[in-house]
Amino acid sequence: MQPVSRRTFALVTLVAIGAGLLLFPTASRGFATRDQSRSLASYGQAVTALPDAEQQRLLAAAHEYNARLARGDRDGGDGTGGSYRAQLAPPGGTIMAALTIPSLRLALPVLHDTGDEVPARGAAHLHGTSLPVGGRGTHAVISAHSGLAGAELFTHLDRVEVGAVFTLDVAGRRLVYEVDSIAVVEPDDDSLLHPVPDQDLVTLVTCTPTGLSTHRLLVRGHRTFADDGPHATHHLADASAEPGVAWWSATLVVSVVGAAFVGCALDRADRARARHLAGPPTERTADVTSP
Repeated sequence: MQPVSRRTFALVTLVAIGAGLLLFPTASRGFATRDQSRSLASYGQAVTALPDAEQQRLLAAAHEYNARLARGDRDGGDGTGGSYRAQLAPPGGTIMAALTIPSLRLALPVLHDTGDEVPARGAAHLHGTSLPVGGRGTHAVISAHSGLAGAELFTHLDRVEVGAVFTLDVAGRRLVYEVDSIAVVEPDDDSLLHPVPDQDLVTLVTCTPTGLSTHRLLVRGHRTFADDGPHATHHLADASAEPGVAWWSATLVVSVVGAAFVGCALDRADRARARHLAGPPTERTADVTSP
């Protein structure tokens, strides 16, 4: 077997680097989706393991929190934020709900608002708005990044149309919302995020346009009450937390192997061409001295 020439090695290396750069965003999103799936599965298992009485206690505490919030207590508790961070999270957990947008084939954990930047590992509930447990006169706001290279999150939220539905699985119950309003507003305009009397609302928020983030996209839904009932979170516990081998990894392998074959073929062709141009090898003949 002939050794791989420098040209072949360089070609394979360049193709591998190029394929890696092209596939990096998709690969990163694949890993992020895997992590989100694991988080959702863990959340579903934790909620499913809770006794019915404990699930009801979490929901009752959240409704009471929302009632205090409606009376003007922004924290809904002791003013330190401790009451807020304890809401809806199963023991040892940090997730308060699971958001699913079927039209985008998207499922995200909903985390508590910690006051820092919106997390890159899921969506975040906006502290100071209603907890996402439903109820008349409530308006929960959930935000997530868009345009991140390493995670999809709300990147395609602008594809959601009026009439589409999204669901929230929280403390063993599923709440279904139908999109009835889509708006683009200035970053400091919160006029569309206030509660509306007798309505049960949830608004999804992200930056827009992607890459510029000069405005905010608001996708609002009202509660339909369809498919609402206890023990709706069990499907999260059954969800696979280990997606199969992503297509991007297969593409990278095929690209590198293909480059190797092409490089070897070109190398052989060049060597054959060089031999052809050089002509047939000359034979050395010994001088014969006549006696």
